Amino acid sequence: MIFYYLFLGIAPSVLLLWFFYRKDKWEPEPKLKVMKIFVGGLFATIPAIFLTHVFLSYVFQIDYFQMKVSPTLNVIACFLVISPIQELFKYATVKVSMYKDKEFNEPMDGVVYMVAAGLGFAAFENLTYIWAARDMGDATIAGILRGVLATPAHACFAGFLGLYLGKAKFVETKKEAFFLILKGFLLAVVLHATYDTITYSPLPYRYLAIVFLIVLWVWLMKEIKAVVDQSPFRSPEPAPAEQVES
Repeated sequence: MIFYYLFLGIAPSVLLLWFFYRKDKWEPEPKLKVMKIFVGGLFATIPAIFLTHVFLSYVFQIDYFQMKVSPTLNVIACFLVISPIQELFKYATVKVSMYKDKEFNEPMDGVVYMVAAGLGFAAFENLTYIWAARDMGDATIAGILRGVLATPAHACFAGFLGLYLGKAKFVETKKEAFFLILKGFLLAVVLHATYDTITYSPLPYRYLAIVFLIVLWVWLMKEIKAVVDQSPFRSPEPAPAEQVES
């Protein structure tokens, strides 16, 4: 049963990580370094959960039941505590470990490493929900739901921050880099908080999370395609046959 729970919690993150890794087609990152960030994101969840508990319980004095019955407390908790803390620890995982690494040599790398951190984070969260389930049936439902919703959601939040982190790495001034990273961080926080606010809302409204996630996914794929198409490592397009013959 333990191995089944581990598979249920981690497999969705690994599959999505492979999907995003394959997007970096012109100059892929070393797999070991990507997995290092994945594991780093997984362990970063521990202090993030602790700080979230401290701020919710002792600073704002909000519990999860109150979030579900009070829209105001729901928004406060999601926008001021949960999302900023989680996105900060994902960002810190990449900033500390990979931002200055020589392998971080094109904007798409920001997406790959941030998504790796986000999916590691999601894997740990998945396991906490699965282990908290009453029995194997509930654990399976929790694992599947988080695998198709929360896991890609974490990938999207981190991916958008990664887009700006990748751009920031290659601008001329530290001021430009700072504001790009800040913009990406705030975007990730707002998207994450919006998603969480929906999921903690009364049941009929929770279905909007699916629509929101689909919009995020399509938007992120479009942005990633643009970054990949502009890669400095992209192979030049072959000349048309008429030009070659002439």
